[in-house]
Amino acid sequence: MSVHLAKLRAARMQIAGLMSGQTIETAATADRTCTYDDRYGTRHTVTCPSWCTVDHTDDMDGTRHPADVHHQLYGTVAHAEYTEGYEDYKSWQLLCAHLAVSPDSTVSPAYRVPHVLVEVAADMYTRPMDPDQLAEFIETVTGQLEELRAMHPRLAAARAEWAARPHTTINAEAA
Repeated sequence: MSVHLAKLRAARMQIAGLMSGQTIETAATADRTCTYDDRYGTRHTVTCPSWCTVDHTDDMDGTRHPADVHHQLYGTVAHAEYTEGYEDYKSWQLLCAHLAVSPDSTVSPAYRVPHVLVEVAADMYTRPMDPDQLAEFIETVTGQLEELRAMHPRLAAARAEWAARPHTTINAEAA
């Protein structure tokens, strides 16, 4: 739930920035510093990177482990439809990038430096990527997009061929 709550807070900040005419980058506040006591009673002072849009209010409730405190900038969300069965289509999140850092991460050193996670689909993430890894990921996705682009004229030609044939079945366009 904390991931979803953080997303809602970031969305709130993005909306507030848009309402005030700011972009997401200017909605982030440079040199934002907060002090909190962790679950062990140890006091920590954290300064957000200039791009961080996370509201750290919940981090100051005294229940956090230092590894739970992270800085993040959420990218734009896109959606596509999918189905697990015929005709029952649902919207799902697709390829949303998050710039993040968790300075005290216990998971991996890769999380302790700024990195990008791509939410490939809702709640399905890539590994934390450095700039070179992100470039490689972009090339992979670009290759798949080229495959989709190549499929488009094939689909159009197949539909034209199909429409030109006499059929006793219902036309897909009318269905």
